[in-house]
Amino acid sequence: MLFGFDNHQTESSNFIGVCSQITRESRLYNPYAVHGELIDSFSSANIHFTRTGFKWKFIHPKKDEWDWRITDQVVRTAIEKGVSILALIGGMPVSAMESPMDNIDLWLEFVDSLSARYKNDIYHWEIWNEPNVRSGKYWPQNALPGPFVNYVTEASKIIRKNQPESFILLGGLATGKKAKPFDVWESMFELNVLNHVDGVAYHSYKYPGKKLIGFNEKLKKLINKYSTSNKELWITEFGIPAVSSLNKGKFSFEYQKNQILQSILIHWATDGAKFFIYSIWDKVEFDPSLSKKEIRQNKKGFYGLLKKDMSHKPSYGAVKWLSTILPYYDPIEIKENDDGIIIAVLDKKDGKKGFITWGVNTNKKMYKESKKNSLLYVNSFEKIITLDNDIFNIDSFSKDEVLHWY
Repeated sequence: MLFGFDNHQTESSNFIGVCSQITRESRLYNPYAVHGELIDSFSSANIHFTRTGFKWKFIHPKKDEWDWRITDQVVRTAIEKGVSILALIGGMPVSAMESPMDNIDLWLEFVDSLSARYKNDIYHWEIWNEPNVRSGKYWPQNALPGPFVNYVTEASKIIRKNQPESFILLGGLATGKKAKPFDVWESMFELNVLNHVDGVAYHSYKYPGKKLIGFNEKLKKLINKYSTSNKELWITEFGIPAVSSLNKGKFSFEYQKNQILQSILIHWATDGAKFFIYSIWDKVEFDPSLSKKEIRQNKKGFYGLLKKDMSHKPSYGAVKWLSTILPYYDPIEIKENDDGIIIAVLDKKDGKKGFITWGVNTNKKMYKESKKNSLLYVNSFEKIITLDNDIFNIDSFSKDEVLHWY
């Protein structure tokens, strides 16, 4: 045990996690420098699980060279603050001219030392990031699937040797059309990679809200084709960039808030295991003079729940609201309505039925049936209303706002 703490018992039962990048240190974007403040920010939102990178090329760039400075401090701080870590491990070799296949011995040495060092501090491991990106930025595309499956398989064996109770994820695939995630998954599943992992990770940027229903169903069927054991579905990245409360269309705070909440709930209601929001903190300050085109070109800087000055976007408060609700309910049914979703939920404590919905017509339908369903209250992130026929006005909620009926 590296730091004298056993964090195994403090692992979050919450469904929601956040990508924090708190092990990243660079001149223009340095989450590590404020990692304590960032951990406090998402802990205050009832999020106690974070995904951050443990990069091979920085920790073990050469045979006799090791650098644990950043990761030791981050792990220590996270444990002290009661936050669990999903360790994203991977990263191409230091030299752009090198291939991962030429460095597998160095890779396995890295995985062995890493998992042994933190075997009592980190229990969740995601092996590699977006190996199917067509540019080859994260993995050579001519080395899929065989060499990549070998990397995952051998790393998994080492992690389990050092930490038998570990939870291992097949690294999150990109889900864009050109990335062909289902073709890549099937090619890897045919090589029995599912025998060496506990879950499958993916980045669902292209599948927000309702689109995730069919995606999750298709992935579950594919997994069941190649495995008889349960494999959890983890979304380890999903986010929406947002820059303003003003009318910036898809870059508005309102759009970010609604899309994140709806996507979390869809994944939760379709047997997803965990959902990690990308990300906690904007990379750059927003310049109000930017045009929509310029915002779109620089959108990677604005995915945070927090602005660069660490002030809260509305999505931060909305996620905090949702994170305090979900632990008390189990989803029992999900239905698509013409303009929204109805998720029936069961209160874990008293067994009473409630609902989570969005969509104007959907919400009006739910209101008409509120007495039949013995519902007394409806609330959103910003307001709570008693269901009284004389005073209730469904139009007091925006059309895509997530509502909780109970």
